[in-house]
Amino acid sequence: MRFFRWSAVTIAIAVILLTAIWFFLHTDSTPINSNQELSAAINASEIDKKFRTQKYTIQEGDTWESIVKKLDISWELGLSLLEASQGTHSLASIQAGNEVRFLFLGESDTLARLEYDINDEELLVIKGDIAEKKEITYDISQVTKQGIIESSLFETAQQEGIPASIIMELAGIFAWDVDFASSVQPQDSFTVVYEERYRSGEYAGSGKILTAKFINSGREVYAFYYKNPEGVAGYYNEEGRELSRQFLRSPLDYKRITSGFSYNRFHPILNTFTTHRAIDYSAAAGTPVSATADGQVNYAGWNGGNGNYVGIRHENGYSTGYAHLSAFAKGIKYGAWVKQNQVIGFVGSTGFSTGPHLHYEMRKNGALINPLRLDLPPGKMMKGEYLEEFLREKERLFDTL
Repeated sequence: MRFFRWSAVTIAIAVILLTAIWFFLHTDSTPINSNQELSAAINASEIDKKFRTQKYTIQEGDTWESIVKKLDISWELGLSLLEASQGTHSLASIQAGNEVRFLFLGESDTLARLEYDINDEELLVIKGDIAEKKEITYDISQVTKQGIIESSLFETAQQEGIPASIIMELAGIFAWDVDFASSVQPQDSFTVVYEERYRSGEYAGSGKILTAKFINSGREVYAFYYKNPEGVAGYYNEEGRELSRQFLRSPLDYKRITSGFSYNRFHPILNTFTTHRAIDYSAAAGTPVSATADGQVNYAGWNGGNGNYVGIRHENGYSTGYAHLSAFAKGIKYGAWVKQNQVIGFVGSTGFSTGPHLHYEMRKNGALINPLRLDLPPGKMMKGEYLEEFLREKERLFDTL
């Protein structure tokens, strides 16, 4: 009998122990009051909260203060963000057309971060009092378009659904080899491969041209984008030579050449034969005029019969002049440095002029020369250390054409 009682007690204890073990194995053993668990719970809670985003596209005349008021955000918060942005990219220098986003936690007024698109490539992010620039990341798709020209490159490309920015970039890439205003013929053709960018699933515009081919009167011209390990990017021909040259073929998109380089031209105003050692391009009033090469402005103002005139000094003893302008571009003054293809003024009919046109002249070591007969030196050849890599990239891009 004693044995039986002892055995029953033993069995009861064993059952209790087994139950405890089962409960232990099926229960989270981490102490719920530990600092680590509490911190993780808070972080998970914050992550799970959805952002409430206020977006605003900056308008002409907006200031940071006016934007804060429009969005009904406290000036205390607006001022703290303005102060935090100093030294990184000041919110006082916002640009019309760019977007700013306030991201709040849930439905609260607690700001998680501010985002401002500085440009297509960079983003300003402010969290608390910390501001930093970040690269905008896009999802990229590749697009190939072709066209046979009937009237003009621009019209044909538009008909093929190519964005205006890509058309202008294409013309700029081949500007040294093809004069799109005068030498393009019907049945000339092109193929262009470019990027389309998407951000958070939404179309965000076109990216860069990757490669292109242009056939002008049977002559094939190629362009391949390449960025070397040092970060230097550009467009090269199939041999690895830069397409860019010191001078552009022409300083504007013109209708026709109304007067060429001549030592005996009849002047329509003076009614006599004079020398005309320049090129006159007919174009609509207001057409942008670009510098044909990098250089420094050595004249910007009224110049007698030339009307509004810009003179630019370039490397290797060259200089160029642009006359009869209706107005000067912003920042164009004596001593200003300009880049090739930078707009310096606009077509007009100031001075001795019978209608809107650009009088374009070029000098070499002070002597006037014919810009149309300028033998443009070839672009620089790629460094040998990068040439092999470029040729591999060229073959890959060539297949996409």
